[in-house]
Amino acid sequence: MLNLTYNYKIIPTKEQTEKIELNLTVCQSVWNYALAQRKLWYNSRSCQVNACSIRSEYIVAPFEYPNYPTQSANLTQAKKTNDFLKSGNAQAMQQTLRKLERAFNDMKSKGLGFPRFKRNMKFLDKARRKIKLLQRRLKNKDKGSNKWQKLQHRIALLHEAVANRRKDYYFKLAHQLCDGVSSKTAWINCGRCARGQTAQ
Repeated sequence: MLNLTYNYKIIPTKEQTEKIELNLTVCQSVWNYALAQRKLWYNSRSCQVNACSIRSEYIVAPFEYPNYPTQSANLTQAKKTNDFLKSGNAQAMQQTLRKLERAFNDMKSKGLGFPRFKRNMKFLDKARRKIKLLQRRLKNKDKGSNKWQKLQHRIALLHEAVANRRKDYYFKLAHQLCDGVSSKTAWINCGRCARGQTAQ
């Protein structure tokens, strides 16, 4: 029996790219805020009450452990008044909280490290500025010369690095949208994402 595998390359428009990057930024903020809450809870309970230093220990008002149900409910409430959260995809944000919950469960059951904060897309901005700088330099070189060819090669490598990084971000967003939901809903969301019609 012969099994065939097909690979499809989706090239988003500028508007679609902006929507995807916005969703990634919102999900990153949700992850970082939820992780900061959990980290505060752990730090505030890092020592026994009779052994804590009032100078160096976290002194915060008591609050329940911020697990997934609690943080999910808080996110739903926050979206009502926060325009930034409203701009993100609801399923992707909820899936971000589920992944954080899974990360803490794995930390406890598998002995993995403490979850880390997510960084933004500074690499892409830096790479774009570098490409523009090199392209300006390229105009001052004789076309076909050794220096011109070297600059062309550097620009091509940067373009490739940016494309690979974008591909990685899009892949992660697709998993956020599709993981953990029913197959029918997953296909609908993935289809909308591919067409730039991600459900809000």
